[in-house]
Amino acid sequence: MNIKEIDKRECKECNRFLSLNLFRADGDCCRYCEIGVIPPRHVTNQFKASNDSKNDIKLDSSAINSSDIKKVVEDVYKSYVYEIIIIIGCSYRWNKSRIDEDILIDWLLNRKDLSISKQDSENLLVIKSKLKEKIRETVVDVMMIKASIRTLHEAKLDRKNDLMSFIDKLLTNETNRNEAISELKEDLISDKEELGYEIPIVKLDHTNYKKDTLNDRKILLEKLALNEFVASIIDNINSRNYIIDKKDNEDNTRKNIEKILDHKIIGIDYTDYYEIIIKSFNIGYTLFGINYINGGISKGMNGIEIINLRNKSID
Repeated sequence: MNIKEIDKRECKECNRFLSLNLFRADGDCCRYCEIGVIPPRHVTNQFKASNDSKNDIKLDSSAINSSDIKKVVEDVYKSYVYEIIIIIGCSYRWNKSRIDEDILIDWLLNRKDLSISKQDSENLLVIKSKLKEKIRETVVDVMMIKASIRTLHEAKLDRKNDLMSFIDKLLTNETNRNEAISELKEDLISDKEELGYEIPIVKLDHTNYKKDTLNDRKILLEKLALNEFVASIIDNINSRNYIIDKKDNEDNTRKNIEKILDHKIIGIDYTDYYEIIIKSFNIGYTLFGINYINGGISKGMNGIEIINLRNKSID
């Protein structure tokens, strides 16, 4: 594969030669340095290769296979879904636009407890592409943002500081930058067990989504199921009802979903229909930091599974 020479310039911060699209028109440093992220290897390597157009680039594709890639993507997304939602939400609110997913993904993959950046360039590009798809499919609203903040409150201070530092740099040119960081800090770093205010419940407007293909309808069902589940948990939190019956809550949520999108009406196989709902419920449990290990889910004396919304953890 021959690579065409790319127009580039030197970043005054990291002294790397990068393509022009990685700089602001009036900026001296690249977009990676602006937010404190090291440029990924595939970005810096492309220019080393381009200096010798006679040679083909040979990429080592033996590092991981497709199933490994899927596992890595799922693991990264599940581990950092809170940050993903909060960062997108802050960008919407304070920047009035959605963050460039490439910047967000580069930050995620440069996290100190991830080793993905050590994979070969070809597989790294695939990982980034798959992550971008998942991030673009993520529904972000005030309910999801506050649910994520409530759970991230339990994280270690370093992790919360990393997030606030990234958002601080993201909002460098915004006049409300200090207000944004102060508001986020007040929620994330406090002695309060709860946020101290009711979380707004935002129901998904399913009429705004495509239903043309089977895949469209499956994606819509995933979003609706997660939305209804999160809304059910938030309703209990707002009511200070922290101990709930797991089966009853799931059954009631499933009934609400069926009223909106019955599997016969949207043409999804019965088995697939419920598998999608269960998968969305599991994402919901992750979002609230609830699992069997931390006691967020446990069996009572009568054998009934109970959810304790106060038993949440993240690290």
